[in-house]
Amino acid sequence: MEVKLMNFCRIRDENGNVVVLDKVKKVGWEGLTFPGGKVQGHESLYAACLREVKEETGLMVEDLKYCGTLTWVFPHREDRELVFLFDTCKFSGELLESTHEGKVFWMKEGDFLKAEGKADYFDVYYRVIAEEKVKEAICVYHENKTAEISFICSSL
Repeated sequence: MEVKLMNFCRIRDENGNVVVLDKVKKVGWEGLTFPGGKVQGHESLYAACLREVKEETGLMVEDLKYCGTLTWVFPHREDRELVFLFDTCKFSGELLESTHEGKVFWMKEGDFLKAEGKADYFDVYYRVIAEEKVKEAICVYHENKTAEISFICSSL
């Protein structure tokens, strides 16, 4: 079984905006989302998130808060993806207009959550990031492009 490690980061400013990536890359996941990507080589999860955010947005982030994990299980391929979810309000630098991944911009978080065109299953990622009690989500993804989703919550 192959296991891929990935990361995903919500970046917020003091005015209620979030950094949005309109991902156009044609590798299975596209649409409006937050920055993130694969952990490479011997990178730590934290270092990989810093690198991915910098590559996709131009911003340098710090003080990442770990929010939880989203586990994708692909029974038909016998592999998994573990996505480690982070949140931050501390960043510096200039936001790029676009990268090879797509356009990057600030958007009011409330407007973003109501927007059409979000990446598939984005709401699952968001729930783990935004809801304090939700610590993990497990998504079993089938060949017919349906998923069984379970949330694991703390007893707080």
